[in-house]
Amino acid sequence: MKKPGKREKVSKKTKQQILKATYRLLVSKGDLRSVSTSNICAAADLSRPTLYHHFTNKESLIRSVYVDAIEAHFTPCMKEAFSLNDPYERLVYMIRTFAKTICLHPELTVLIDNQKIFKDKRFHQIKEEWIKPYLLLRDTLDELRSAGIAKSGLKSSRASLLALGMIVSIGRWFDYKRKNEVNEICDSALEMVLEGFAIKKEIP
Repeated sequence: MKKPGKREKVSKKTKQQILKATYRLLVSKGDLRSVSTSNICAAADLSRPTLYHHFTNKESLIRSVYVDAIEAHFTPCMKEAFSLNDPYERLVYMIRTFAKTICLHPELTVLIDNQKIFKDKRFHQIKEEWIKPYLLLRDTLDELRSAGIAKSGLKSSRASLLALGMIVSIGRWFDYKRKNEVNEICDSALEMVLEGFAIKKEIP
């Protein structure tokens, strides 16, 4: 395989610089529509021509932000979750990992909240990726109910949405400077889910 040349490395570095600047702006402004290309150029310390050399327009940049966030944070989590055959272990892993991810990456809550504003078909695949955690959590809860481990009468589909909604909401109030509290928050999120589904089993 051909190694990337110096120009390719510089281009990749510049793209990451732009993406990171966009992430910071998302956290500070809290809304994609409030982030302009001028804001991004200033935050990344780049000229507008440089920005448009790497991204044809703002929509292209935002789409890349979503793809980058999914590949960096959700794809690895989902791959590991799918590999766990025990539904209880899978549930514990998903709740703890997703809660920790939201705590450590505040931009994710903004991205999740803002995805509904996009009507472009090119965002359809991105939206499908966001749905995967819900589908797996729903199926996991169904497995636990079938095994007699989950005693709650709540519908798995509705309960999965409520559980994930609770986790995403952490990003709206958590003080990201208090990283020492992340594990405690993850444990609390897991406890609420287990109690909500009347799941009685020792936590691994």
